[in-house]
Amino acid sequence: MYDRMQELTQEDFTRVHDSAMDLLKNTGIVFNDDEAIDIFKKNGVKTEGKTVFLTEAQVKNAVEKAPTKFTVTGRNPAKNVTIGEDDFVFVPGYGAPYIIDADGVQREAVMEDYDTFCKLIHTSKYIDMNGWMMVEPSDMPPETVHMDMMLSNFLLCDKPCMGSPVSRQGAKDGIEMASIVFGGKDKIMDTPVSVSLINSLSPLQFSDEMVGSLIELARHGQACVVASLIMAGASGPVTLGGVAALQNAEILAGITLAQMVREGAP
Repeated sequence: MYDRMQELTQEDFTRVHDSAMDLLKNTGIVFNDDEAIDIFKKNGVKTEGKTVFLTEAQVKNAVEKAPTKFTVTGRNPAKNVTIGEDDFVFVPGYGAPYIIDADGVQREAVMEDYDTFCKLIHTSKYIDMNGWMMVEPSDMPPETVHMDMMLSNFLLCDKPCMGSPVSRQGAKDGIEMASIVFGGKDKIMDTPVSVSLINSLSPLQFSDEMVGSLIELARHGQACVVASLIMAGASGPVTLGGVAALQNAEILAGITLAQMVREGAP
C-alpha cells in the first residue's frame, strides 16, 4: 500500500502555492454578495463587478491574523474542545438525506432522527463535538428547519456544536439562539461556541448564502471551516495538482474575507 503513496516535495508545494496565487491575482474569485465586495474595496483589494483579485501580500497579511489555536465552548464547560496546532476533534458526518434502519430499509430522514443523533453524540465517549445536519429532516419546513436543528443541538447535547451556515439569516438565527443559551451576544463575541462549514462554489466562486454566513459568523467571533469540495474533472481540473491549487485559492480567499471582517476571527 505504501508504495502507492507519493509525498509532495517542497518543489511541489511551491508550484501549488504559486498557481493558487496566480489564480487569485489574475483570474480572481467571484463573491456573490454586495457587502463582501464593499469589505474588499475598503481593504484596498482590486474588484471588477463581483470578481475579487487578491495579491499574495494581502492573503499573507490576512492568514497571519487568523489564530493558530482556539477553544470552542460547550454548554458543559468540561466538554470544551481545542482546535488547532496539534489538537483535533472528532465530529459526526454531515448532510445525509437518508436513514437506513436496523432492518436495512432506506427512507428519508426526519426530525426525530436528527434528535436521536444529538442524543447519541451527547452520550458518546468517542465523538468530541456535536455536528450540524447529521441528517436532513424531510418533515420540517426548509425555511425554518435550521432553528429546529440548533434547538436540538443545544437541548439534547451539552458538547460544543457546529452552527447554522445555511444563509445570512440562518447564521444570524444561530447566533441569536447561542446568545440566549450562553447569556448574551457579549458573552460569545470572543468565545466561540460553534464551528460552521462554509463551502465555496467551485470553480472560483462563493454563493451569496455562504458569503453572508461567513460575514455574520466572523463578525460575531464564531469559528468557520472554509472548505472547497471540488469534483476533479467536473467542477475543477482533472489533475491532482490542479485541484490542490484551485482548492488552495478558494480556501485562502474565504479566510482572507473572514479576517477583513474581524481580525482574529477563528
